[in-house]
Amino acid sequence: MSLPTANPILQETFLAEADLSAKRYLAVKAGTADGSMILASSAGEVVLGILQDKPADTVVGAVCTMGLCVAEAGAAFSYGDPLQTDADGQLITALTGDFVVAWARQAAAAAGDQVTVFVVPNVPLDA
Repeated sequence: MSLPTANPILQETFLAEADLSAKRYLAVKAGTADGSMILASSAGEVVLGILQDKPADTVVGAVCTMGLCVAEAGAAFSYGDPLQTDADGQLITALTGDFVVAWARQAAAAAGDQVTVFVVPNVPLDA
């Protein structure tokens, strides 16, 4: 497997509402305040994008909201698969009716693999 690469079309900053310093490359969702983020915590939910750095609580962090970036897999998946979040913010193969947050640009062999994905605006996966 080649090294994961990043080339975001859109990267935004959000204020961490919790310590996300160990959550780099995981999916984040909107927090309770405008402009804030927290770790994605439900499979298939709507997210802001993929966290690209390691912000502590109340520190601004960079989020890839569209384009190529590095993300962490929650299970094995294939190149080209539509991806959703799992309950830990990792990416897994999307299921019908869940929100696709990215498309795999590299295959993942196992949970914890860091791979290149193309982040997209959240769209439901139809049958």
